[in-house]
Amino acid sequence: MKKNKSAAEELFELLYSRAEPLPLGVFRVVFGIVLLFRFLTLCLQFDPLFTAGSPMSLDASRLYSESPSTDEVFYFHWDLFLLSDSTLWAAAVFAGYGASIIAFLVGWHTRLATLLLFLFTVSINRREPLMLTGGDVLAQLMLFWLLFVPAGAALSLDAIRRRGDGSPPPVVRAWNVGFLHAQLALVYFSTLLLKMGTATWKEGRGLTEAWNLTFHGRPWGASLAAIPGIPEVSNYGTLLFEVAFAFFIWNRRIRPWLLAVGVLLHIGIELTIRAGPFSSVMLACYIPFLDAETLRRWAKRFAPLRQALENIRWQLAMLPEGRWVVYFNGHCGFCRRWVGRAQRVTLRRVEWRDFHQHGGEVAHLNLRFDQAAYLVIDRRTALPGFRGFRRLLLAMPLLWPLLLLVYLPGARFLGDALYRYISIKYGPVDPTPACRVNQAKT
Repeated sequence: MKKNKSAAEELFELLYSRAEPLPLGVFRVVFGIVLLFRFLTLCLQFDPLFTAGSPMSLDASRLYSESPSTDEVFYFHWDLFLLSDSTLWAAAVFAGYGASIIAFLVGWHTRLATLLLFLFTVSINRREPLMLTGGDVLAQLMLFWLLFVPAGAALSLDAIRRRGDGSPPPVVRAWNVGFLHAQLALVYFSTLLLKMGTATWKEGRGLTEAWNLTFHGRPWGASLAAIPGIPEVSNYGTLLFEVAFAFFIWNRRIRPWLLAVGVLLHIGIELTIRAGPFSSVMLACYIPFLDAETLRRWAKRFAPLRQALENIRWQLAMLPEGRWVVYFNGHCGFCRRWVGRAQRVTLRRVEWRDFHQHGGEVAHLNLRFDQAAYLVIDRRTALPGFRGFRRLLLAMPLLWPLLLLVYLPGARFLGDALYRYISIKYGPVDPTPACRVNQAKT
């Protein structure tokens, strides 16, 4: 006869059962991207806020954070900025902060990167406590919990290294993700209690006041606050969602609906209130609630994008091996001048060949040299005209800022049109094959 398990045994098995590492890996990547954007924002404020000329001195920030009114835990009463008040040291702290974010994002020595990132994050938050937002506090808490879980078990350089040397992957337990679940549920429940302790939220005026705040309200918020009924419905709807999330997010049937409502809620917050990284951090923390099968199903929809990125990765791997060759029209004076200038800023691994003399090398690709010049990679992939120029920018370090423009949506359409215009205007007028559109198209 099978022995019935006690409640303690069942709870133990539930907490220590294996969990899929994929949701934790996706959360680490998305969370790392959010932290990276936050870091770039802080870099723009480095000189006025984190150097010796900051309005809040080191002594003032320490006294503020150590004040009993801040209700902070004891281990937060320190930061790396206290070691020196020099600008050079502040820059070193920021450099370490950025490096730890990158290491955390790509999963390189993930545990150590998480520890360093936690230390730098606490220091940044302690240095300027007056600019601290709910999103910064939540990010700090999530980094603390990630110290105890194998966040680099999937989608990380650590995982690739382990597969390479045959090391067993770390086991993700249910309690690893459960910590993150509980923390987010506690955030919603605590904010609910704070709001219920104020008369404005009880009376339905909480969002009206938030939307009309001079420094935090956005124009859309002020417009919504002026519509009768909208502020009250939004006020009580927010309270209802927070209590529902705290107690019903554990139900797998209700969970997708709560997450969907939460996404809409935080989009609304971002559109109506200036709350710093709060909404982006909260939405990133939704990812551990998603199961691995759902994430894989979503990933299939991005298969073309993933394939394109993989193709670019392969093409970049061919560059150091000298497999990038540009075939151009050596009979065209404009083309020769352009090639001469391009060679000065292009890595030497790229070769430049006149297709009149070397076109037979890639005859198997059936290229239309009468229409465009080509970038040929490993004699397998040929990129004509603007597509070839856009990819060639990856081998031109001085022109990398242009990558932001040439890969924008619609840039290929405009680039092809510009390429046709230049080839028609400056290309040779004789009917021989040229790096231009056919004369018939003129």
